[in-house]
Amino acid sequence: MMVGVIEVCCLQPLNYAKNMVQQNKPLTFHPTKFYRGLGANCINMGSCTMIQFSFGGAAKKYIQLDPNIKLKPHQEMECGISAGIISAIIGSPLELIMIQQQNNGGNTIDTIKNIVRVPFNIGRGYIGAAIREGLWTCGYLSVPPIIRYELTYSFPDKFDSQAKARIPASLLGGFFACYLTQPFDVIKTCMQGDINRMKYHGFIDTGKKLYKERILGEAVNISWPDPKSGSEEPCFTEVCTGFLAPDDSVWAFCLVSSFCWPPGSFCVAPLTWGVYSGPWQCTHLPSLQCLS
Repeated sequence: MMVGVIEVCCLQPLNYAKNMVQQNKPLTFHPTKFYRGLGANCINMGSCTMIQFSFGGAAKKYIQLDPNIKLKPHQEMECGISAGIISAIIGSPLELIMIQQQNNGGNTIDTIKNIVRVPFNIGRGYIGAAIREGLWTCGYLSVPPIIRYELTYSFPDKFDSQAKARIPASLLGGFFACYLTQPFDVIKTCMQGDINRMKYHGFIDTGKKLYKERILGEAVNISWPDPKSGSEEPCFTEVCTGFLAPDDSVWAFCLVSSFCWPPGSFCVAPLTWGVYSGPWQCTHLPSLQCLS
């Protein structure tokens, strides 16, 4: 419990910055705002760390009937993943409180009252939190022992002690945890930041919207010319979609194999005032790019 609290006190400003960036919200460098939601996050990390260690250890003892027989890698990972999923039952609502405080300010009691106006809000983002915590716990509790054993067994000359193998095992476990959990953490944060469901709804819906925003930009309605007739009426034969990029420039994406080479490549062009009326031949416009 104490280890989790110490971690939060040291890393809370980074946690705040991460959550703001994930929601595409502006950052502030006011010291008091760095530590919004600190209390909820201290309870969160302290409780989750305690649950993960205790439940993970208990699961290993339950599976390992003979202490002289080492657990198989998949058994180690199953124990870590299950411990993380269990801890998310406590951690997800506490992170919801923290994120709401980071977004809107206010004290913990008022934030909780605002959340529970709709009782189902308390479970918002749990799926993302459960997947993230499962993979995270697997990364820091299960993966390092597996790698440490493999290093000492396969390279006994270089790793002639457990201590030498701990550093690379810990680093690889950290990479495993961070890279695999990041997408699910982004989905969870965006869902918990939008408890009124103005933009993000369920887990899958949020994932789809985030993918479109990050890869293609935010969808906007644009009048589209027919590339065959040159008319500026909306085209229904070769429908294209306009997107608002993160830098507020408007771009058009369409699949027009008859105008781009190689066939089937994406035709990309900037729009002016929401209408693009130029020719569709990729080679005729320097500003037009074909992306395969």
